[in-house]
Amino acid sequence: MRALAQEHELVALSPSARHDGGIEACGATCMRGTPALVTPYLLHGVDAVISCGSRATDWANDPKLWQQNVAETHNLLEAAQKAGVKRFIHIGVDGAIYDGKDIHDADESVPPCSDSPFSFVASNAQIEEAVLAANSASGMTTIVLRAHVIWGPGDEKMLDTLRRMVDTNSFMWVDHGRARICTTHIDNLAHALRLALEKGTGVYFITDDGHTTHHEFLTQVTAAHGIKLTEASIPAWSSQAVAYVLSGLWRVMGRNDAPFFNIFLVSYVSRHRTSTHAKASRELGYAPVISREQGLAQLRTNG
Repeated sequence: MRALAQEHELVALSPSARHDGGIEACGATCMRGTPALVTPYLLHGVDAVISCGSRATDWANDPKLWQQNVAETHNLLEAAQKAGVKRFIHIGVDGAIYDGKDIHDADESVPPCSDSPFSFVASNAQIEEAVLAANSASGMTTIVLRAHVIWGPGDEKMLDTLRRMVDTNSFMWVDHGRARICTTHIDNLAHALRLALEKGTGVYFITDDGHTTHHEFLTQVTAAHGIKLTEASIPAWSSQAVAYVLSGLWRVMGRNDAPFFNIFLVSYVSRHRTSTHAKASRELGYAPVISREQGLAQLRTNG
């Protein structure tokens, strides 16, 4: 987001002091709070709102998911409308259209799955619907940029999760990681944001060029940081059986943390999930500014 800070004055919500350093390093000014606490007064004089704080979780038993992912977005939209904000951009996820089946080169005509049994999918789909429904309300233009796996310098969440799994010997591929996916480098997402601040409306997939596989991508990213992943694998049908047993046990126990194998995660990583950014190219003028190969070389240099 440093590139955005060079062109715009950025103010970012920071829920606690421990987040301030990272935000300020990106060139933004910190404002203490969360989307649930934003009021029209706080957004007075703001030209555009970028919403990128939806909580990524794959565990349907998480009681905070619906409130944080849906209700808080409604509050942010309402505050933006009342404050006269002109553009509202939501960073969405490709998972909003995931219906449990393989997805090949999807475009924006594929509807979001707001009634999905997976809370992660349904909540993100409902956020999209709320954002798009607010388009033109009080003169506000709304946009959803659907990213895939966001990666690049500074991303520690995915790496921390993989390190922990490797250290505890709990990492294992599903079907050898053969499922094909798209990715979204942070520089490409920032480029799309710059474009969306000036034009466009509706939904756009934002991806790096080309497809990859879970195995190829995760192996390359982790190797750039000195992490070696095992080649151990479990068939999808077998992992699903384990996931059903563990998920049921977790619910009976009333646990809110996700089991290492859960129904959504196993389904999600065993299916092909690819899309095209053709619409973003046509309407926004989007094209990746960094290739996956260049991004990986960058990680190897800095990692």
